[in-house]
Amino acid sequence: LEAVLSDDTIIKAGVSIDDDMRQLYRHWGGLEAWSRFDLGGLGGSPNGKNTSSIKRLAKGILGLDVGKRRSVTNRNWGKVPLESKQLMYCARDAWLGAAIVDALASKDPETFSPEALHSLLLRNSERSIEQTHERLQRRKVIKSQLRTLLQDQPSGCSKYPDPNHRLPPSIQSTVTELQKELRELVPAKAPVFDVKPLGFTIPPPSSDILQKNHTHT
Repeated sequence: LEAVLSDDTIIKAGVSIDDDMRQLYRHWGGLEAWSRFDLGGLGGSPNGKNTSSIKRLAKGILGLDVGKRRSVTNRNWGKVPLESKQLMYCARDAWLGAAIVDALASKDPETFSPEALHSLLLRNSERSIEQTHERLQRRKVIKSQLRTLLQDQPSGCSKYPDPNHRLPPSIQSTVTELQKELRELVPAKAPVFDVKPLGFTIPPPSSDILQKNHTHT
């Protein structure tokens, strides 16, 4: 597994895949993974606000209806060994990621073939999981520092104080620097691709909510 994850010629595809890889990094002694392709931008908006779920991508690209059972997703994923249902859930999501990329590559190999995706990730200067993890940890520290600085101020506990309230110069200077660093550490967004020209239509985000409501009725 370590050899596959560290091999940059093998594309690892999934929605918010960096989150999964960071968990592996944390729990398995700094395990590294390269060529991570986040599927969340497929059919997404240019501003990156609407991330596609694996369920919506499976429906729009593969024509498959797959649900996320709360009985599985709410289990303790930090407990080892995982239960058989959890392993099946992981295997299904891994297969879906590979199948989605394969379907896209069959329509547009110049964009979605393994070689094309590898080149894309190189051009985007993909960060290591170690760097990604350290940046996230630093963001958490900065947010905590901002809360501490601002909790006694009239503007309240917020990382962005009320612009109409003037902070003491010493505090304002520190807050400004921390806010600047926080912006510099924003996680990379999933690359956005319009898949409609390929004949795929990704269901809107509301479809996730509708299925959840249907599941609980």
